[in-house]
Amino acid sequence: MPPDPAVSPSLRWLRTSLAGLAALVPCLAMLGTATGSTRLATLGSGLLPMAPLSAALLLVLLGAVLLRELRPESRPLRGLGLSLAMAVAGLCLGLMAGHLLGDPWFERLLTLGRLPARTTSLPMVFALLGGALSVLVRWWPAAPTQRDRQGAAALALCPLAIGIGVLLSYATGAPLLYGTDWVPMSLPAALASLALGSSLLLAAGLDTWPLAALERILRPRGEFRASLTLRVAASFLAVVGLVTVGGSLYLRGQIRRTRDAVGADLSTIADFKARQIATWWEERRGDASGILHAGLIQNQLQKFLRGAPAAPPEVEVRAWMEQLQRDHYHRVVLFDGQGRLRLSAQSDGTEPTEAM
Repeated sequence: MPPDPAVSPSLRWLRTSLAGLAALVPCLAMLGTATGSTRLATLGSGLLPMAPLSAALLLVLLGAVLLRELRPESRPLRGLGLSLAMAVAGLCLGLMAGHLLGDPWFERLLTLGRLPARTTSLPMVFALLGGALSVLVRWWPAAPTQRDRQGAAALALCPLAIGIGVLLSYATGAPLLYGTDWVPMSLPAALASLALGSSLLLAAGLDTWPLAALERILRPRGEFRASLTLRVAASFLAVVGLVTVGGSLYLRGQIRRTRDAVGADLSTIADFKARQIATWWEERRGDASGILHAGLIQNQLQKFLRGAPAAPPEVEVRAWMEQLQRDHYHRVVLFDGQGRLRLSAQSDGTEPTEAM
């Protein structure tokens, strides 16, 4: 049975570096918010900043991780770290209940009634809860079994997967949950979630899935070697980077092709509709020109409007208008020289008032 690779000094250094990187991101985001630097707070332009409450909870959880990583032999610090992780897990459950109920009552309680400008994001709450539970499952037992560490690895996949998914959405130019009623996860929060999940997954050990699968691929002749530990960890981080970068490029290409195809379809539809409108307009102009230059019709209509003795009866004029309306139009109206409505024929058979 190989030794637990989670205790490797090189692996512990890598895990601590990832946890420190995850702690640096919310610190920069909060500094940007405090100084009014939008680009520093959002790590971009036109994006959402990280919620202060999310940043605070993330720093508390990372504090618990760093206490355990930097002083693993200290029992008081171990108890303090576990207490911080339990507090984060409990607060996340309250925040999750508020999100699902549609009322941020718990955030109002935590902020003493002064609700922050931006509430927490539900994906970030899930990521924090998964990270806190991973810490508790991994380090609560004094001597964790392989089953304990596998449970911690499975829970660590929650912040890791959420971070990768949200980063992919930002990389493709279609950030997740933007334009919806749900609060989106900010770009700094996604980066910190990715680093947190990676650190916790490495802390679970290389004999837990999915690291165990990667370790079996890299291990020569089925023999365990201590020098393999850092190689597996570096390969895992490389796979995460390739999935993030490659996935974003693939999705960006898919979105571009879909937009091009939809644009071509809309352009074809627009051209067809434009030709239909042009044809309809020419037909209407032809009808109007025919009536205008038909001397017999113009003469009879003028007599009718003047009320001349030889004018055609109203019944004949209305019948002619109804025949014209029935073929092409919803309504045909006849006005006199003063703009007063004299006759009307429309599809529902009712005669409109002058207000129409």
